Amino acid sequence: MSDMFFEKISRSFLTASYRSLLRSYILSPPSDSPSPVLLSLLGSPRINHVDLSYLDEDSGLSLLHEAARRKDLRLIELAVRAGADVFVRDRKGKMAYEGAGVRTKRVRVFCDSVCLALFHFVVLLMRF
Repeated sequence: MSDMFFEKISRSFLTASYRSLLRSYILSPPSDSPSPVLLSLLGSPRINHVDLSYLDEDSGLSLLHEAARRKDLRLIELAVRAGADVFVRDRKGKMAYEGAGVRTKRVRVFCDSVCLALFHFVVLLMRF
């Protein structure tokens, strides 16, 4: 599906599409890459109409939680750039980097640096 596809569909269908793509990603083997359709949606201008903090009904995970669990820094970056809330907690109350495992400091450092950058951005906005 191209970017044009996402520009022409309704918000409700866009949301349903995202939730279906998230569910498929969560159910896919951890070694699989995210689907090109999910990546295309994250790059679409309409992504701001989608709640990227949505928790999958069965697993209780958000896109960031699953990407962190898989240690997929590229998808984490795409999701954050698309507006994913880096402070989102899963159904168990854990932040995305907490499910990445103790051995994986790259994901936590990445998430911490994104949080710090967002904090500085908010501080700058408050000055104006």
